[in-house]
Amino acid sequence: YKRQKYNGRLKVGWVTDANGVRSYVTNIGDVSTVVDAARRTIEGRLINEYILVNTYSGDGSYFFADGSVNPAGGPRDGMIRTPDDMTWLEAMVAAGNSFLPNQHIAKDGIWYGDYIYEDANGNGVYGDSNDYTFQNVSQTPKYYYGFNIELGWKGIDFSARFAGAGGGARYWRYVGYNAYSTDPKFTLPYEIAYDHYFFDPENPDDPRTNLTSKTPRLTTDQAGQVSTASAWHLHNGNYLKLKNLTIGYTFPKTWVKKAYMQNVRLYASGENLFTITKFKGMDPEMMCGVGYAPMRQYAFGINVTF
Repeated sequence: YKRQKYNGRLKVGWVTDANGVRSYVTNIGDVSTVVDAARRTIEGRLINEYILVNTYSGDGSYFFADGSVNPAGGPRDGMIRTPDDMTWLEAMVAAGNSFLPNQHIAKDGIWYGDYIYEDANGNGVYGDSNDYTFQNVSQTPKYYYGFNIELGWKGIDFSARFAGAGGGARYWRYVGYNAYSTDPKFTLPYEIAYDHYFFDPENPDDPRTNLTSKTPRLTTDQAGQVSTASAWHLHNGNYLKLKNLTIGYTFPKTWVKKAYMQNVRLYASGENLFTITKFKGMDPEMMCGVGYAPMRQYAFGINVTF
């Protein structure tokens, strides 16, 4: 067996040239194949592994003892929720840092209820192309499994077939399903409509105020801060499905012989009856977030042998 080398190993990091100038270099464009905006195939990683930017994660201390801004002291979950978070963000920008994609601090830029992203390479630009990191998970599950149950008693038969998959994930962000950008052509999901971040700094006592929601603020901008291809949109794709359930009853032969029949069996069957999963989208078995999910079907019948 000879291992496939593909296009070579990833080399990434800071280098210093002969003049002492430091720069961040990567050969990812030369050694990987782009599957889509969220996935790449590269040697040494999972096939079509997700490569995304992570949300910022700070310790909530904001500033050092001398009053200077602490780059690691921002909001713990990466969302600008409170005036203290905003003060820290403004200080970070004043210190020369920038936050992509919207950069400027305003209602049409980065505002209360927006997520910011990590600066993985430490260049002071948060959420740029060099901050995208492999997530150690792919859309393709690492394993599939299944099992059957068959029982019988006094002519009653019962069978169930289960199938599932684990170790995979789904990148899921679609307008009208779970995106936080409103659009007149789509509905707004119930969970988002009634549970999203809201804070008006000019009216902090507004009864709509919700500082704790994990759902970002609503916006009409499809290219808003939350539109970044981030790990925040990566969802657990594990599932266990009841693919088929069948219950039948075979009449005693002494009964059916009187009607000149050898065997009579009544049955009821169902397909794709339920799914156990943490995925909140339509169906984790699908290779995309929207489309046609496996149909739930029911069948009733009789088998007669003469």
